[in-house]
Amino acid sequence: MVYAYCYPVPDNFNGADPTPDAAYWHEELGEFLLPYAQIISSPDPDATLLAFLEETYAVVADRGGWDRANLEIPRGSFGHPYDVRAHRA
Repeated sequence: MVYAYCYPVPDNFNGADPTPDAAYWHEELGEFLLPYAQIISSPDPDATLLAFLEETYAVVADRGGWDRANLEIPRGSFGHPYDVRAHRA
């Protein structure tokens, strides 16, 4: 089982529906869960796991009211990572 969580949990998490379809919010545990079997049986396990992690982050950030524009940096590409040092104020 792969999980993602945040603390504290925003009040409006009921009904959060992350991707992929097998992922879900477990109210009692206070975590998003994705069965490992769903990852390894998917056509692209890396993409499936990344989608789960990105989606759960987005749900937490959006419903938690985070200032995403000031928290996030652009993603680099393979062989060309984002240059954090060059973009610091």
